[in-house]
Order: sequence, then structure tokens, then C-alpha cells
Amino acid sequence: MLNSLYIENFAIIDKINVDFTDGLNIITGETGSGKSILIEAFELLLGQRFNKSFVRDSSKKTIVEATFTIADNSKIKFLEDMGYNVEDGVIIISRIVDTNLKSINKLNNRSITLNTLNVLMSKFVDIHGQNGTQSLLNKDFYLDLIDSFDKEETFKIKTELSGILNNIAEYKKAYKSFNITNEEKDRQLDIINYQIDEISQIDLDNVDEEELENEYNKLSNVNLIKNNIGEILNMYSDENYNEQDINTMFNIVLSKMDSISEFDNEVNSLKQDLDKIYYEMDDLFSRISSYSSGIYQDEFKLNDLENKIAIITNLKRKYGKSINDIVLFRQDLERRLKELNEITENKRKFKELIDSKKKKGIELSDRLHKIRKEIVFKLEKLIVQNLKDLNMKHADFQVKFEKLSEFNEKGYDSLDFLIKTNLGQDLKPMASIASGGEISRIMLGFKSVISDFEDINTLIFDEIDTGISGRTALVVGEKLIDLSKDKQVISISHLPQIASLSDNHILIEKIDLNNETKSILKVLTPEEKVNEISRLIGGINITETTIEQAKLMINQANELKKDRR
Repeated sequence: MLNSLYIENFAIIDKINVDFTDGLNIITGETGSGKSILIEAFELLLGQRFNKSFVRDSSKKTIVEATFTIADNSKIKFLEDMGYNVEDGVIIISRIVDTNLKSINKLNNRSITLNTLNVLMSKFVDIHGQNGTQSLLNKDFYLDLIDSFDKEETFKIKTELSGILNNIAEYKKAYKSFNITNEEKDRQLDIINYQIDEISQIDLDNVDEEELENEYNKLSNVNLIKNNIGEILNMYSDENYNEQDINTMFNIVLSKMDSISEFDNEVNSLKQDLDKIYYEMDDLFSRISSYSSGIYQDEFKLNDLENKIAIITNLKRKYGKSINDIVLFRQDLERRLKELNEITENKRKFKELIDSKKKKGIELSDRLHKIRKEIVFKLEKLIVQNLKDLNMKHADFQVKFEKLSEFNEKGYDSLDFLIKTNLGQDLKPMASIASGGEISRIMLGFKSVISDFEDINTLIFDEIDTGISGRTALVVGEKLIDLSKDKQVISISHLPQIASLSDNHILIEKIDLNNETKSILKVLTPEEKVNEISRLIGGINITETTIEQAKLMINQANELKKDRR
């Protein structure tokens, strides 16, 4: 239930704070007083986008904020599952535009996107104004309306249908990839086989590219390696006795250390370390000599390595930046080759999958159609009865079913609402009805039926009484009373017959103050309500007669509410 509404710096509203009650809340005011602006504020709370033109003074924040009480534990859980903490069943929706025209949206002081706000608030509040009325003239709205009478089952079926359509789209795409001519098949086979053969020139699965590069670098520099090693070995041990090599010099060092080692234990220790180094060095140069003896210039192997490196470089240029990329590309080619060679079998397989899903889709659409037929059978009677209650005694209503050539995510049904409002008329599509008053009553008749199935606590009506008067206004008022027995109803009205039925009467006025025009809202006392009903009866001239009429109308309204509640 909507408890309160706070608006600041919004259009011609400077600052207002108004409380609502359960039952029937009626809002009245003269033309141009700001009633439509109030509806704009309500729609913002349900997730509509903020129109910057509503900012009254750009140097101040614009605020639209409402407090709701949620009594339903399942709805509280729904909010908490969405991550919004609800204390004492109270939620506060805030829509703010700051001085930089930045929009801020919050639920219980936590940021919320407009899409999420729209999803959440659609479970709590329903607004019916000109846009709501137009939805009855839009055929795209009809299926959703019918399905709302059995949301759980129809939603389940439509979700399954959506999944089936996604499957069919995937299977069709796969099937299309096999749907090629023999010439195209042969062309693809030629290209794939050529690419596989080219990649298969070398066994990439067993190639170590780093090892390949190292081996190539060694063989291509054999002469340089052998020459340098030869010089190194000569420096260590030269056969020319006139040259002093490393080995000879080290032996001299060892001999001198040996001659003095007996005089000092530390010298003896150093001599032992030198002996160790000598033997290690001798072993190392022996290994260097063996390495030099083992390498030789193998032109055949060098050419083979050059060829392999050239092939790998070319394959990288064509098929991938690395050997792993090339291997993966080859695997894709092999899969496609297999598919092309099995193209007839694959087409058959995907055709069977498509047909199976289509069959399942038709079965689900049949179930959906059956559910809708059962709903419509009851709905037609209820709508007709409600229209008769709304003083449309000769009204008739039917739902026309048409079957689409293919099912979609909503099944294969296409609906049209047919109606007649007077004797002698034929049933015609709802969209052909021109009378604003009739459309408003038809919409109220629909809402009276639908509200019993919807778990929405607050209904807002924007001048539902447009285009009606007299007895018809009274029956519209009776419907609003019936709706307000179990739900909070907020209705903007200009008719005294309906306004007199209010449990909570709110007046919106436009005043001139400090060279500014402002709208103000206030909850009327019983005495003020009498004056406002009197104004609605007689216009600006309030007389004793209109006041007495207003009192009588309010008393009759109170008796009517007692009878119908």
C-alpha cells in the first residue's frame, strides 16, 4: 500500500507531502491544477525515465519519493532475494535529479536500475490512465492479458517455448551449413585437403621449435665453433714446447706450492685446493675436447633443418602465430572434412532434431491454446456482466482466435477483442471504438475482472470517469468501491458522484505566491470535503443549495459503501 508521497521542485510543484490510506483515495482539482503532473510522478516511481523538463529550478534537487507498506511475506522475500533489505515491511522509493541533472534512483537507500525498479514495482502498483486505456486498443497486449489469469502455467509453457525456438535456430544454422551443392562441397573438400596436406608436410605434434632452432644454429656455425674450441684447447695444452700454456703454468704453480707446503699447514691446505681445481679443470678441458671431436659439418642435416624452419614459418604466416595455433586449425579442418564427408547423415540428423522440436513446440502451443480457451470462456461472461453493471446494458464481448502459420515464444495464437456497445451493432474490434467514455468503462470492466486474479495491492486510475455522467458515473463509482474492498484505490476524478465516495479525499490546487505559480496538495477534512464536492457540483459558485446537495451526496455515498463492503 502507498503510505505517502513527497515531491519537491517538480514542474509546478514546489514542495508537497501527502498521505494516503487504504480503501478509496480520490484526488480532485480544477483543470490545470497539476493532476496530470501527479500521474507523471506516480509513473516515475514505477521506473519511467525522468524528463529533465520537469525540473522546476535547476539550482535545486528534484525529488519524487514514496513510502510503501508491504504486508505480503512472499513479496518481502522477493525483494530480499533481489538484495533489498525490508524492515517492518516498509520500502522507500526515491527518484532524484541533482543540480547537475544527474538522475539517482534508490530503493531503501540502495541504488537501483530503472529496469529493476519497473520489475519490482509492477508487483505492487498498477496505473491506469490514457496509456493504460490505449493498451486495450493494442492487439499485442491481448495475449499477455489473457495469460495473466493463469500466470504460473502460461509463463512455464512460454519459457519452454522460448528455449525450443532457440534450439530450432541453432539446429537450422547447423543444417544450413550442410545445405550446399555438390560443386560447393567439392570446392570446400579441395581447399581443406590442400590445407591439411600443406600442414602435414611436417609432424607438428612432435616438433620442439626451440630445439630445432638450437640445432640449426649449431650446425650453421660448426666451423666457427671448432676453430674457437681448437684455440681454447691450445691455450690449455700446447704441443709447442716454446709456448707456455695454462696446463704447464698451473703445474709450475703446483710445484712451487708443494715445495713450501711442509712449512705451514695453511699453505698445505691451499695446495690441496689447487690440486682439486687442477683435476676439475683437466676434466673440463677433456670434455671440451670430446665435444669438439663429436661435431662436424653435416650439410644434409643442415638443409633438412633449414627446410623445416622455412615450412613452419610459412605455416605460421597462413594458419596461426604459433605451432599450437596451426595444430588447432588443422583439427578444425579435419572436423569440417568429416562433416562434409558425412553431409547427408548430418542433414538428416539436424532435420530430425528440428522436426522434433517443432512437434514439441506445437504440443506446447496446443496446451497454451487450450488454457487460453478455458480462460476466455470464463472471461467473456465476466466482462459482459461487468459492462452491463457499468450501464452498458446491450454490450457484448468476444475474443476472436486466429492461428498463426508458425508458433512463436507465445504459441501460435493471435487474438482480437471484439465488442459491441449498442443494440443493432455488429461485434467489431476494440480498436474501432471511438467513444472515450465507453473506452474508460470497458477498461474499468476489464480491471474489475482482472484485479481478482492479480496480486497487486495499489491501483491508480487517471480520470476513469472521462466522458460519463449521471447514472453511469454512479455505477463507475460502485465498481471503484468494489475494487477498494481488498485493494488500495487512488483515483483522479472530476465528478462529484465519484468524489463523494472517497475514504480519503485529496485536493490539488494551483496558487500564485511570490510571483510564482505552484501546485499544492492537502488531505481534506470532512467540512472541506463538503465544500469541494459543492464546487464540483456547481462550479466556482458555491451556494447553500450546492452545499446541501454535497452533504446529501456524501451521506448517500457513505450508505452505498456500507452496502457494498
